[in-house]
Amino acid sequence: RFMNMIIYDSYEFDKKLFAVTICEMVQWSIKFGVCSHSAVAFASYGVLMLTTFEDFGKGRDLATSALMLNERLSDSYNQSEVYLIAWAFLRPWTHLFSSCRKHLLSAYHVGLSVGDQGHATYNIHLYILMGWYAGEPLKKLEVDCRTRIQQMKELNHTRTMERALIAYQTILNLMGRSGKPGELKGDAINHEEVVHHYKIAQR
Repeated sequence: RFMNMIIYDSYEFDKKLFAVTICEMVQWSIKFGVCSHSAVAFASYGVLMLTTFEDFGKGRDLATSALMLNERLSDSYNQSEVYLIAWAFLRPWTHLFSSCRKHLLSAYHVGLSVGDQGHATYNIHLYILMGWYAGEPLKKLEVDCRTRIQQMKELNHTRTMERALIAYQTILNLMGRSGKPGELKGDAINHEEVVHHYKIAQR
C-alpha cells in the first residue's frame, strides 16, 4: 500500500524511482500473490513499458490484465485508480477516445461512491480533456468543464482543479470569450498569476 501511495509523486519527480517502485510492486505480486493493489501495479507497469520501451502491445495487454484482476477481486475502492491508468494512459493508444471516455466517467462515479475523491476528480479532468481531443462541441465541453470544476472546488481538490482551469480557459479562448485569445487570461484563470503561484511553490 505504501508503494502504491508514492507512485504518482515518483512519476512526476523521479522517473528512476517510479520504475523501481513499479517493478518492486509487480515482483511482490508474483512472489507473494496478488492483492488489491496488484492491479494498479500491473497497469503502472504498462505505463513503464510505454514510456520507456514504446511497447504499445505490452501496454495494451497489461491494461487488460489489470482491469480483469480488478474485476475478479471485486475491488471497487481501487477501481477508479486502475481505470484511470488503463483508460487514460494505456488504452487510448489502441482504442477510440470515445470508448475510453465512458470508462473515465464511470471511474469518476465509482471513486466518489467509495470516497476515493482524488482519483475520481482526476478521471473527470481527463474525461474532459479527452473530449476536447476527440472533437466534442466546445459548447458542451464548456458546460461540462464548468460543472466539474465547481464539484472539484466543493471537494477541495485544488491541484486537479487548477489543471482543469487551464483547460477551461483554453476552451473559453477557442469560443471567443477572451479579449486575448492567444493568452490564458480570462474568466477562469490569469496565466501570470498561475506562473507566479508555481514559482513560489518550487522555492
